[in-house]
Amino acid sequence: MKNLLIIGAGQYGMVAKEIAESMKCFEKIDFVDDVYASAVGKICDIDKLIHEYDSAVVAIGNTELRLNLIKGLCEIGSAGGFTPRRAAGPTDGFYMR
Repeated sequence: MKNLLIIGAGQYGMVAKEIAESMKCFEKIDFVDDVYASAVGKICDIDKLIHEYDSAVVAIGNTELRLNLIKGLCEIGSAGGFTPRRAAGPTDGFYMR
């Protein structure tokens, strides 16, 4: 089983979690978010937390912020073994090891 980190715990994040749970391939699903207390950390903590996860998805509605986070994951990914996988479009950010 794999672990999934969802970046953003708002509406998009909740939908991402529902989809991930329906896939039944993740043992652990967590969020990072700057607002929601249920998150395991804030967005600035991604680089500290990402080593615990096999996959990550950016689930944030703000296009500019989402693209910046995707670029950041690409930078982390080059060192951490993540590769981007496009789900539906060029601004979607799903990353797997």
